Amino acid sequence: MFNPHTTPDNAFWPLDFLNFSHYFLVPYVAHHLIADDLKCSLSDAYKVMIDSSDTGESLHPEDDDDKELDVIQR
Repeated sequence: MFNPHTTPDNAFWPLDFLNFSHYFLVPYVAHHLIADDLKCSLSDAYKVMIDSSDTGESLHPEDDDDKELDVIQR
């Protein structure tokens, strides 16, 4: 959606867009979606996200030789 090389980073400098997305944007959106799905507070949703992260990594490993996912990530 956004080109990470041309997206201005002055709002979140010293991070570049990829690091900002990885460390802030994705977790922010994820815990809001979890709160909406579970009808719970943002604080509780964040705890659920943290507590279930090991399970998520086990069920959906990043290095699983999924060619379709590799194309999407590029």
